[in-house]
Amino acid sequence: MSSTNSLSNAKAFLEHIRGQADPFAFLSALPSPPNSDPFFEEEWLDFKGRPQDEKDTKRIWSKALSGYANITDGLVIWGIDARTMPPRGIDAACGLRLIADPFAFESRLRDWIRDANNPPVMGVEYQSIPGPSGEGFVICLVPESRHKPHRAEFADKHYYFRAGDDFLIAEPGLLRTLFYPQVYPYLWIEVSLNYELNPREIAALYREDQSVFLFNKLVNSTSSMSFDVKLHNTGQATAKDIYVVVQTGDNLNYHWSMDWDSRKNPQGKAAFQARRSLHPGEISELFSASFQSDFHNRPFSQHNDWRIIPHFEKAYLRLLIYAENSEMQETMVEFEPEDLNYETASATKNGYPMGNTSKVEVNP
Repeated sequence: MSSTNSLSNAKAFLEHIRGQADPFAFLSALPSPPNSDPFFEEEWLDFKGRPQDEKDTKRIWSKALSGYANITDGLVIWGIDARTMPPRGIDAACGLRLIADPFAFESRLRDWIRDANNPPVMGVEYQSIPGPSGEGFVICLVPESRHKPHRAEFADKHYYFRAGDDFLIAEPGLLRTLFYPQVYPYLWIEVSLNYELNPREIAALYREDQSVFLFNKLVNSTSSMSFDVKLHNTGQATAKDIYVVVQTGDNLNYHWSMDWDSRKNPQGKAAFQARRSLHPGEISELFSASFQSDFHNRPFSQHNDWRIIPHFEKAYLRLLIYAENSEMQETMVEFEPEDLNYETASATKNGYPMGNTSKVEVNP
């Protein structure tokens, strides 16, 4: 299950259990027999065997409610023991210690929820699953709260958070974030590198008829290139007073959109000041820029066709993006000749704030 689904991992696993022909048998099989792959706890999944007494139960319950509600949706499955297992060195289901009367146990959990945390955690889902003998499991889905942080009143009045397979006491930095949540704009760029072969008429004819004559005309001629740049805000807050500095190794002629004013800045070859704020979900045409120098053409073979593109090694843009109440975001895109799509005479790349390389995308 993936966190990219509409359901959280915890909710999806609960629905998976509910969908089993025999949920009791399914849960009973989770503890690993010797020499098999363990079923590990996750950040969103916690196993608890039958508690020792009421005090123990209330402490465990209060801590789990605080830890999950403060951070993420979480699933607590009562009736399964867990211990540290190789190779991951975290807790995994290792045996059964069933709840004597699941329905009565669920009733107590429901009663205690009013006092277990300050403020109380709302929206908890419960599922009691008895077995043939009457003993069984109780599953609790604890949702991430909109009213965080929640203090565990039965667990020494600490604020907890879930990390890995454990509930930990929240340190001041996390508490500051929980008490004073902030949202920020998330700014990134979409850059298209476009080219045009010269003479234009010959280039258009060559796409229809790859004759040697036309080939020689183009390969001995030049081409022009240009950038088109858009700024995206996919964050949760409006970006105000945006200022962008452009760094590049090429000399460019800039043409900015009506939303921007040109500025001078010694950090780069160009800079732009936004005339308006950029709200969440909005895209702004930032600038287009043509290369001041033409490029010699070069041939390459693709699918038994001789194709012609500009000859260059690399072309890049690095942008330093400033906005009110936000840290400076640095983003960069870099193009090589292999990125170019001959059919569209262009390539597009998305540049995200450096340090978030998982989001780099190339769209030739």
